Amino acid sequence: MSPDNARQWVEPVLQLLFDAREIEALAAIRLELGQSTTEKLRFNTSKGKTEELRDRTRLANLFTLSEFLLDEELWDKAVTAYAWTIKLSEDLDEPFFLESSRFCKAFCHKMLGQRRELLKEKEMISADKTFFVGDRMVLSVKDLD
Repeated sequence: MSPDNARQWVEPVLQLLFDAREIEALAAIRLELGQSTTEKLRFNTSKGKTEELRDRTRLANLFTLSEFLLDEELWDKAVTAYAWTIKLSEDLDEPFFLESSRFCKAFCHKMLGQRRELLKEKEMISADKTFFVGDRMVLSVKDLD
């Protein structure tokens, strides 16, 4: 896989999740990362749900993919996925994933050495809260320095 292809595959997958096409999204991820890498990745299905529940399911699935990419240390792809999660959270006026997504996006910028983007994201985060990053760490804004 060329570096350009590696950068490009995440946005079509995010669009599939946004369009509530979870099975296709999972298949595309498995095609790129392999079955063994994605065995722990599961999406909720939005089929047959009301519009409000469908929106929440789409948001939860975007967040799930963001977290998966962070856990896999695919920092640049995680940044993109968190950006989509943040945007949908704002559009739906749904705060549940919002601040955690902002923090994790900032963390990914830190891991990528993107200081300017880190500082921009950091301004949007509550300084007095702690956040789970992946399944191993609890961090605060101070840890982003």
